[in-house]
Amino acid sequence: MTIPIVFYYHRLNCYSFNALAGALDADPSLSALPVDIALDAEQLHTLVASQVSRHNRAAAALSIMTCQFRKCTPSSADSGWISGRV
Repeated sequence: MTIPIVFYYHRLNCYSFNALAGALDADPSLSALPVDIALDAEQLHTLVASQVSRHNRAAAALSIMTCQFRKCTPSSADSGWISGRV
């Protein structure tokens, strides 16, 4: 079963995703895994919705540093879409 991944690639968290992408690339069994990159919350919503409509499932990969926790609370999440899903 293939589960597509959508990275929420924020400039403050790019290095952690570079490491994860490198790990995925190094494993031949994951080379065909569909990976999309969202640069903002609206793109994240669009890409996840698109993958869910195609594959009936998707994983959204979010990397959050401790100093960003306050920004990820349901009351302050970007565009309200992440609200309740973090």
